[in-house]
Amino acid sequence: MEHIFVSTQFRCETGPTIVGDHESNPELMALVEAKMVMQLGNRFAEYITEWTPRKVLDRLSELGFRVICKEFLKQK
Repeated sequence: MEHIFVSTQFRCETGPTIVGDHESNPELMALVEAKMVMQLGNRFAEYITEWTPRKVLDRLSELGFRVICKEFLKQK
């Protein structure tokens, strides 16, 4: 079973959206138009798409994926 992590660094209403790490399925990442990026200061690569989280989740739903857990961290 595939597991996908969907996250943003800022607001959820806009992209970019983080959708995977260096071990993610490249074919699946291509379906959400994600590119592997090495962010300045990170020691790991991650897949990022310019899509909003809603668009990513809608596309994954079309492919048969479903949300099983969600988390929201409010920053002051």
